Amino acid sequence: MSTEGDGVLVEKKNLEEAMGLQPGVFTFEKFRYTCILSGCDYLASLHGIGLGKATKVFRLTRQPDMKVVCIFMI
Repeated sequence: MSTEGDGVLVEKKNLEEAMGLQPGVFTFEKFRYTCILSGCDYLASLHGIGLGKATKVFRLTRQPDMKVVCIFMI
């Protein structure tokens, strides 16, 4: 989002294409956990974990249980 409040709308079905990933690498569940881990209204941000680092972790993991991935990051 820009400083003026402008953003880009990406439909859920086009998420992988918008992020430049091959199909099946970055699921919507991983995207949701990335957003939560990088900071949200109902979870305090973790020190040193921003959107970039959270995205990198979830792009690289093949672990199907996202809760396990989050526990290892803490």
